Amino acid sequence: PFGNAVFSTLANGLMGQSVGVLGCGPIGLFSIAIAKASGASRVVASDVNDYRLALARKMGADEVFKPTEGTGEETAVWLSQSDGYGVDIVLEMSGAPAAIDGAFKGVRRGGHVNLFGIPSKPVLIDVAEDMIFKNLTVLALNGRRIFETWYKTRLLLETGVVDLAPLVTHRIPLEGIGDAMDLLASGEASKVVLIPQST
Repeated sequence: PFGNAVFSTLANGLMGQSVGVLGCGPIGLFSIAIAKASGASRVVASDVNDYRLALARKMGADEVFKPTEGTGEETAVWLSQSDGYGVDIVLEMSGAPAAIDGAFKGVRRGGHVNLFGIPSKPVLIDVAEDMIFKNLTVLALNGRRIFETWYKTRLLLETGVVDLAPLVTHRIPLEGIGDAMDLLASGEASKVVLIPQST
C-alpha cells in the first residue's frame, strides 16, 4: 500500500503546491506524509471518520475536514477556501462518489486530480463544467511501477524522510487476530502488527 501511495502521490510535482487528500485510509494517510516530505506548501485532508482525521494530523495534514452532508458540494466549498481558488492538486483516495465530485469541483482551474480510490459503482461526473472548462489534468492510477516505485519507496523509508510509525496503531498477539480484524473493520485502527508468541 505504501508503494501505491508513492506512485499516485508523486505522479505530479508537489514542491510548493497545495494538496487535498480525500480519504484517510492507510493509502491516503501515506500520501499526506509523502506530500509533506516532497515540499507541498499545504496539505489538507478529509474523511468521515474522526479517528482517521486525527491520524491525518499526525502524518502532517495542515488542516482536516469532516464532511457531514454526503455531497461533493460541501467538500468543494472547503477545498475552494485554499487561497480562494481551490487546491492545486487533489488526490482522491476514497472512491466515494461525493469525494470524487468534490475533487473536481474543489480543485483550482488548471489544477490536477489524481483518481486512486475505487468506486463501488459507476460515478456521474460533469465532464464539461468540472473537467474541460476547468482545463484540468486528470490521472486515473492503479498499482505502482516496477521498479521505479520501489526505488522511491526505499529512499523515502530508509532516509527517514517519511515516518510511518504513527500509523502502527495497535500491536496484538497473533492469537488476537479476530480482535485485530474487528478494530480494522470499525475504522478505529490503521495498521495492526500481529506478534507471534514464542513457545
